[in-house]
Amino acid sequence: MTTQKAHRLLGIAVLLFVAAHIGNHFALFLGVESHLAVQESLRVIYRHPIVEPLLLLGVLAQIVLGLKLLYKRGWPKRFWLRMQSLSGLVMAAFLTQHISAVLWTRLSWEDVDTNIYWAASVVSRAPHALYFMPYYALGMSALFLHFAAFIAVRKRMPRLAWSILCGSVVLSVAFVATLSGAFFPIELPEPYVAYIEATGF
Repeated sequence: MTTQKAHRLLGIAVLLFVAAHIGNHFALFLGVESHLAVQESLRVIYRHPIVEPLLLLGVLAQIVLGLKLLYKRGWPKRFWLRMQSLSGLVMAAFLTQHISAVLWTRLSWEDVDTNIYWAASVVSRAPHALYFMPYYALGMSALFLHFAAFIAVRKRMPRLAWSILCGSVVLSVAFVATLSGAFFPIELPEPYVAYIEATGF
């Protein structure tokens, strides 16, 4: 099996989790309780002792395969191929940091769950927000951009690709704004306040 085919097939499997995870985030538009309810239902699956290690290995393998493809091909000249490569690099960096932060928090902070309060804590005040607001927006947008580039390159549907890209930017900004309390307050429980104060820059 070629690297490209392996990357594509594994990407479909990983995409199932990522789509559910992003959908969970968008449930925040309905309120914190809705988000947490969806998350608890999904965690029964993706935090299963067998599923979670396989999922982490799958994400790691997908990053390695993607970087290998980029190394073999070199930096492309066509616009959508460049967007595919650029979004892949952004996703690789985002996932590496995000997963590392999740695992570190779960190991180091017994009373801090890596739920919506954990994410909201880092966009709730400066200087953290100056980094984490664009961090979350870029991470989510990169996922949709990667998919949009696939639609443009493989399916030859550039108009749909642009629609996906523009829509994802709006949704990503709206999500980060909601996460930061722009539309309704997200009151951080005390353990999360202590967490953000202890991990201050």
